[in-house]
Amino acid sequence: MKRKVIRGVPISPGIAIGPAFVSDTASIQIPFYNIDSNRIDAESERFHRAIDVSKQQIEEMIREMEVKLGTKDAMIFRVHMQILEDTDFRGKVEEKIREEKINVEAALREVVSWYSAQIAALQDLSARDQSADIRDVGNRVLRNLMAHEKDHVFKKKDLFILVTHELLPSDTVHLDKTKLLGIITEVGGKASHAAILARSFGIPAITGISISSLPRRMGQIVLDGRDGAVVLNPGTADLTRYEARRKEFILFKDKLTDEEDGEAVTLDGSSVELLANIENFNALHHDDFEDIRGIGLYRTEFIFMDRNSFPSEDEQYHFYRSVLEKIGPDNEVTFRVIDIGADKNLSYFKVPEETNPVLGWRGLRILFEWPDMFIAQLRALLRASAHGQVNIMLPMITELEEVRTANNYLLQIKDDLRKGGIPFSEATRMGVMVEVPAAAIDIVNIARETDFLSIGSNDLIQYLLAVDRNNAKVAEMYQPLNPSVLKVLHRVIRAAIDNGKQISMCGEMAGNFNYTQLLLGMGLRRFSMAPFYINGVRRIIRSTTIADCERIAGRALNMRTMKEIRTYLKRMNPLSPPPGGKTF
Repeated sequence: MKRKVIRGVPISPGIAIGPAFVSDTASIQIPFYNIDSNRIDAESERFHRAIDVSKQQIEEMIREMEVKLGTKDAMIFRVHMQILEDTDFRGKVEEKIREEKINVEAALREVVSWYSAQIAALQDLSARDQSADIRDVGNRVLRNLMAHEKDHVFKKKDLFILVTHELLPSDTVHLDKTKLLGIITEVGGKASHAAILARSFGIPAITGISISSLPRRMGQIVLDGRDGAVVLNPGTADLTRYEARRKEFILFKDKLTDEEDGEAVTLDGSSVELLANIENFNALHHDDFEDIRGIGLYRTEFIFMDRNSFPSEDEQYHFYRSVLEKIGPDNEVTFRVIDIGADKNLSYFKVPEETNPVLGWRGLRILFEWPDMFIAQLRALLRASAHGQVNIMLPMITELEEVRTANNYLLQIKDDLRKGGIPFSEATRMGVMVEVPAAAIDIVNIARETDFLSIGSNDLIQYLLAVDRNNAKVAEMYQPLNPSVLKVLHRVIRAAIDNGKQISMCGEMAGNFNYTQLLLGMGLRRFSMAPFYINGVRRIIRSTTIADCERIAGRALNMRTMKEIRTYLKRMNPLSPPPGGKTF
């Protein structure tokens, strides 16, 4: 294969050089990867197990069909059984595994495609039906392979670059990020979950790449997260050049994070609280929580994802308690109640198909319709509050009435716990995530009836700009520095301050070094972000004064275009980017 460069949309900076691992998530999640010789027998055994399970399923379907519809209508499934028992069919799959040293899913897909094409080329109409039969059988075996090797696609032992149609939040539960060199997706924008994950862990990523245009087995590739380029079959010169760029970027990251500890205090003595956004406490080290205030956003929906059923109240209580005990009594944890729907779904809780799920049944809207789920989580969080500082945050608030409804639930649960003699902290606070424009517009009234506010800039920006942040086609229109966005952010921050309410930001803007001075100048003093960004933001805070930040914010708020604002903020940033100026 000749050298080829494919262009996409950069969503996380950096350079990755390594083997590609293709996962076809557009339909059944099919991994394509090379295997070592010592893995061949294990892959063949996986194939045999999946065949056996498929035969059992078909036998059950035949019995059921014969009872309901008669022997004649059950014949189609007998044909399926014959395909599974065909030694030639099975032999070709095993031969491909052995000779091409590829995983069983890839081998099966290629054999099924070959058979299907050969049969479909015949003119006999009944033969064309057989083509559909073999595709159906192939899909059944593939589904059983994926069920038996749950999330095998995300459990590679070697370093790899993930190439997938779309990376959903539920996919990342099992993803070993220590093995992940980079991410290439077809679907998703700069604020998609894949982008947030990548930037959180300093992993380069690109979106907008047509997976169907890529060869299934690419071997080593280069991913350039600054320019949005994927180099297939790179030559020696490519590898040398990109390895130099990779090292350059690592040095720059080290510059941001080296020897940064202690409090975040500006040059003129103003203290700023830094907190962490997390979804998996166990994946973090104790050092990540030194010199920060605590966790500003704990995404509790991920506790619900790696399961086959809802966790009980007691299970949740023990989990929340363990987080509080690990982080210590001097640090707070803001638990966002389960926020499912849109791109975050549970295998055991089916959300109806929606034309526009981003604007649909999600977040608090689901919890109000399923109050048992909401009540169990609130009880568990309140019980856990006896062991540490707990804040409870409500997602997708649209109007004041929703705040009042949630507060009533909390008051009733507190009363029940008191009556039952169950300990909890009366100091537990409930606040709202400001991410719906309606809430931002009515922020004065909402601020008066809640304990604290946190700006979820990711969704707020996409709703304000009518831009789906998971859509690569409009990725360039997702602009946090749009003048209208900045005016809304300033309004929310000022309303919180004027009403004496604590205000933080937990969206991606909080961790962007180019925006730190702007947000400080608007009055923000609490930033919650992925741990990867904390040291860099701390460096910015220690390199500036509030007076300078207020002048910067004042000037930026009066500019008319985002291009002017972006250029100005980069020029005022005390941290210099690496050559090329495309770091953030």
